Amino acid sequence: MPLIYSPKYFTQASKKYLVNMPNRLPSKYFVQSTFKCFIFLLIAISFTKNTFAQNPKTEICNNLSISFNKNIQNQNYTEAAKIWDQREKAKCTFTEIDYYNAACIYSTKNEQALALKYLRLSINNDYEDTAHMAIDKDLNNIRNADGYKKLILLIQNKKIQKAKEEALQEKNRKINDWKNQFDNKQKQKWQFLKQYFAKIDLKKLKELVPYCVGDYWGYMNKSGVALTKPIFQFTDFYSMHGLLFKYQNEYFFTQIMEI
Repeated sequence: MPLIYSPKYFTQASKKYLVNMPNRLPSKYFVQSTFKCFIFLLIAISFTKNTFAQNPKTEICNNLSISFNKNIQNQNYTEAAKIWDQREKAKCTFTEIDYYNAACIYSTKNEQALALKYLRLSINNDYEDTAHMAIDKDLNNIRNADGYKKLILLIQNKKIQKAKEEALQEKNRKINDWKNQFDNKQKQKWQFLKQYFAKIDLKKLKELVPYCVGDYWGYMNKSGVALTKPIFQFTDFYSMHGLLFKYQNEYFFTQIMEI
């Protein structure tokens, strides 16, 4: 429904319709309501504009990043170094690739300290492609430096640590999976055993008499009436405190008045 800005925009038919409306609202209401809607619209437009407007710093950094990468691709390292300085002054955000490229720039300029500094920052931000570093001619000027060798060792140690952590996470995941499966199986077994003993008066647990059919045991009362089917691989009373039995290769102990 379009917004109404002023009564003068009504057609004659609309005016006639409004005049003839029973219980119609006064024209003042329409003016006030329209004015409020107009103010609300201006606020909404202003909020949307501010929300989606790009931060000036972000725009500057994005443009510098595009220009920097273009000069890197064209191997125009002199210009790339100037843009890098501008990016640092603007306090832009850098990725591990940005730092690596900066290391290459300053290595070609034979500024070892800066090259190693940015290479370390790259590694600290998870750069670990030692295979590429080994064939990258831009790093030739720092390749024999002790600092470079230490950084290679740092990457290797980080890879080893990462592999250990991933192995530990995988081990813990498998343990948790096994525990969950075990817990689910145990729950299913206990549910079954609860139903199995449901017809037995647990107060008279000591009066149960084991009986055997083949290799499996069940329980009957003193009158010789079977109360349960023979499903246990082993059964016995434990010091008359409860029932010990083996079911599906696992031992269970049931105290009197439990299950």
